[in-house]
Amino acid sequence: MNIKPICDRIKQLRLGLMIHSYIYYKLGKSIISDQKWDARARELVKLQNQYPSLAKKGRFAKVFADFDGSTGFHIAGALDKKGIMKAYYLLHIYNAKEK
Repeated sequence: MNIKPICDRIKQLRLGLMIHSYIYYKLGKSIISDQKWDARARELVKLQNQYPSLAKKGRFAKVFADFDGSTGFHIAGALDKKGIMKAYYLLHIYNAKEK
């Protein structure tokens, strides 16, 4: 079984959820719907439950160790500098489109 696509998707979902949680909880904006965030959170929880050995590896594995998808509050504060820069960039793009 090729696990790379699964690892890549877990990584993508984690980073995306953290960035959008940062934008929401730290910057006071929301650029994706609650439904979209919830769907991504459910997908991540499902993947982490299906592949626990993969979920214990990679960037932000400890942050998501007990993640159940119910909130992004605790993951927003764990975003690193690179992720924070991405959050500001996405918010800038979103704000430019809103004008």
